[in-house]
Amino acid sequence: MRQLAATTLIGLVFLAIGCGQKKDKGGPSITKFKFEQQFPADPYTAVFSFAFQAGDVGVGLGFAEFYVGSGDKPVKLKLGDLLAASGLPRTAKSGELGAALRFASKDIKDGAQVDMALVLVDDDEKRSNRAHVRLEFDLP
Repeated sequence: MRQLAATTLIGLVFLAIGCGQKKDKGGPSITKFKFEQQFPADPYTAVFSFAFQAGDVGVGLGFAEFYVGSGDKPVKLKLGDLLAASGLPRTAKSGELGAALRFASKDIKDGAQVDMALVLVDDDEKRSNRAHVRLEFDLP
């Protein structure tokens, strides 16, 4: 079966800044962001994992913002839902979470490369560092 390949653009600690965004003082940190797998029945759905460390406050009421390509409108997922799905309490100060995103099949062709970025927003709306992954689609 063909797989969706992912290449980490920056090392395990994502302290590099994308799009001029800096981590807010006291905000959460993303310590890992990677592609895990694509769904076997749907090659347009990608599963990602990321590890975080909360800052001054929790993240359970915040959001994970996934940016696709050069877009400035993120796909927002509630961190409380991602924490619960990963078996962690909403009060967790650190952990590893998973998220699945489906790409529009009309927009993706075989061999297409897509840059992904992730930013976490905590309960006080403080933003994390920006983590990056590049995906390359290998479609039937």
